[in-house]
Amino acid sequence: MKLYKKKYGVFGLLEYHAVLPLGGGSVRVDFQHGSINTRGVEPATFTTENQIVQKLIEDSDKFKSGRIKLIEKIVIGEAKEESASVSKEESASVAKEPEVASYPDVKNSQMAKEVLMGEPYGLTLSDLPHKEAILEQAERLHVSFPNWK
Repeated sequence: MKLYKKKYGVFGLLEYHAVLPLGGGSVRVDFQHGSINTRGVEPATFTTENQIVQKLIEDSDKFKSGRIKLIEKIVIGEAKEESASVSKEESASVAKEPEVASYPDVKNSQMAKEVLMGEPYGLTLSDLPHKEAILEQAERLHVSFPNWK
């Protein structure tokens, strides 16, 4: 399976903030850098290599209705194919357990805030006032910081 870097756009806007449902929560995707210039109107854009975020966007009503459009798709690699002999029981358990994103380089609260405020999580500084709140949000978003004590 090919891996892609995809660029999405929202035409007619300079910025657009899409809130996409994910399980019991949501993910905010920020489209930015739209402009009106001598070449015309440039759409607000969002670029990602994250397959999960790509799937969220492309399964959303905003994409299906044409509000969000795929502007560019670049092949960046090849994913290793997993064994086709996965049992139905194993595939059912995988579908129920969300994948945890691990960030072993994070060693303090500032680094954790940077991850959670960045793409694809999009939290704000007010969502992360102290260590307990950071850890709660990370757990909610299925993010782990194994080297942060």
